Amino acid sequence: MKNNQLLGRSRLLTGLLAVSAICLHFSLFGQVPTSRPAYSFLRWAEDWSALEKGIPGDSDSFDAIKYVPLGSSGEFWASFGGDFRVRGEDWSGFNFGSPVGVSHDDSFLLTRFRAHGDFHLPDKARIFAEVKGAYASDRNLPGGVRSIDEDEFELQQLFFDSEVELRGGDSMRLRVGRQQFAFGSQRLVSSLPWANSLRTWDGARLTHNVNDWNVDTFGAMFVPIDSSGLGEGDSDQLLYGIYAKRTGAHAGGGIELYALRNEFAGRSFNGTSGVDRRWTLGLRQWAPLGERMDYEYELSYQLGDIGNFDVNAWSLASKFGYKLSDDNSLKAWAGFDWASGDDEFGGDVGTFNQLYPLGHAYFGIADVIGRQNILDTSFGLAWKPQSKLTLNLAAHSFWSDSSNDAIYNPGGGVVRAGNVYSSSRIGWEADLSGRWQIGRHLAVDFGYAHFFPESAIEQSGPSEEIDFFYLGSVFTY
Repeated sequence: MKNNQLLGRSRLLTGLLAVSAICLHFSLFGQVPTSRPAYSFLRWAEDWSALEKGIPGDSDSFDAIKYVPLGSSGEFWASFGGDFRVRGEDWSGFNFGSPVGVSHDDSFLLTRFRAHGDFHLPDKARIFAEVKGAYASDRNLPGGVRSIDEDEFELQQLFFDSEVELRGGDSMRLRVGRQQFAFGSQRLVSSLPWANSLRTWDGARLTHNVNDWNVDTFGAMFVPIDSSGLGEGDSDQLLYGIYAKRTGAHAGGGIELYALRNEFAGRSFNGTSGVDRRWTLGLRQWAPLGERMDYEYELSYQLGDIGNFDVNAWSLASKFGYKLSDDNSLKAWAGFDWASGDDEFGGDVGTFNQLYPLGHAYFGIADVIGRQNILDTSFGLAWKPQSKLTLNLAAHSFWSDSSNDAIYNPGGGVVRAGNVYSSSRIGWEADLSGRWQIGRHLAVDFGYAHFFPESAIEQSGPSEEIDFFYLGSVFTY
């Protein structure tokens, strides 16, 4: 086992040295642009029509494929792009050392490529297609190579959409096909950019822009990972509803309202199993408080049923920020998150369902804890010492809402079962992470986390401290 660990760390070191060499090479590129469209994780959100006439004083070697006329009329044009990502991860004490008798220390590499074509048609119609490949080296940790890490080839997106202009400058756009969702803060619905294999759905989305409101009405089937072929939408995993967002009423602020319906067969929460049918009704608001302070909060309430039993659950998320410098290069923040747990085994369910979350952004970069049966008090600093470098320091202190319910991870899996620990104190995590935007196309991401387990973990099984380190790079074009 020791030899395997040394071999894994050698592979990781080799990969990270290669990343470093690439970074040194591309650091010769120019500054990050300000006059052209910015790259987005959701590549369909980019608008490269400005390149039809060129951008004075700002050119790039990839401009030739960002705006490609298809005919002389100018009504047909295409844009092509993609990205390549590599990330090395190193773990010690994974999952607190549970289960016993297997390795909990390992290093491995994750790689992913995406490539897309965005074909624009007359009358504001288009076809967007994206393929993806996600690969993982051997992973000598419990569970082996995870589905979130490997999907060798996938049709990630393929949709047709068309926009119609309405009176008063309003508009309506219909999108049909395979597509990625990312609503609001992505606490509940995210394409999960952190994971190697990403998420996608098959369905339809109607977007209505009216006054200051952007209203999405949608219905879709989740597409589970199929590492051996193209995934198909699962009719047992349905997501539909309405998501409305308003900005512009107050400078720097906004509000979101949503009603999400999730239907998922074969779910189990604290001894109650069946088809999980629940509505999630929510409100999110954010705004500045004076010149230096700002706030955000999100309230979610869930009702429905699992089998013959009722569901009543809720979640609160909040964050307050304070600018420590006039140029906003240094900011302190504090947050509080609370998601309900279940009071007793079996029967009616009080466990909040986090749906399809981006947990990595909210509960620590080690991804130990999820938004179910949890209280999290957090604080941190965000520092931008220069234009290309961002550093983040954060600390999270975790308790369970109910010791009769399980402790869950960001994927909804059980870290520790309920009723086997009496203390609500789970532990705390310290994080240091950052991004170095080397040039227009290349960025380096890095992070280190240490999780200190406390009495709830100690009472319920192995309680090793967790160390997690990652270093990665992404090249976007």
